[in-house]
Amino acid sequence: QRSDVREAVVSTQSTGSNPELSTVDLSHNKIEHLDNLSHLASLSELWMNDNSIKSFEELRKIEKLKELETVYLERNSIYEDTMYRRKIQLYLPNIKQIDATYVRL
Repeated sequence: QRSDVREAVVSTQSTGSNPELSTVDLSHNKIEHLDNLSHLASLSELWMNDNSIKSFEELRKIEKLKELETVYLERNSIYEDTMYRRKIQLYLPNIKQIDATYVRL
């Protein structure tokens, strides 16, 4: 199942309580925190590009999502970090794709 919210969202509260969501697209909003996502046990893709995420520490909130394979975080504040991809891999070691690029093993 896919959740595609296209409005000026400032929090991830819009994901609701549906634990069966496999893809959540909250790109192009003003979201600063990755709250209210840890209950999405089936989540495999998280699209959070073009938001306002400022800290890699936010990734701790989704690190226990076992099915999560793909994250899009480009064009957030963290994207400016020269170690952007590596830091995502450190927080999310099971990730297979960051933005449009597969992770090298």
